[in-house]
Amino acid sequence: NNRKPGAMYALRSECGAYIKIGISNKPSSRFESLSKSTPFKFINIEEIWSDDGRVAQELERKFHRKYESAGFSGFDGATEWLVFTNELYEEIVSTRRIYA
Repeated sequence: NNRKPGAMYALRSECGAYIKIGISNKPSSRFESLSKSTPFKFINIEEIWSDDGRVAQELERKFHRKYESAGFSGFDGATEWLVFTNELYEEIVSTRRIYA
């Protein structure tokens, strides 16, 4: 719900090759759901909170437009996984600093 506070979050695959950029009003619940459906393990590496869920939504769109999709399909959230790069990670960290 983009009318409530929300977070853009970043999950990194255990192998380190992929990163998922998503949004949620309740990230911990979302992570639990994803851990049941994602065919590999991951860790939460970042959350960027905003009182305006539209901000989180726009941040998510920005990252998905700019960076390469991992090309996954067939499980919940599959299309939100991107190929991990240092540039992508640094941009996430820089973005967090702006919204901290």
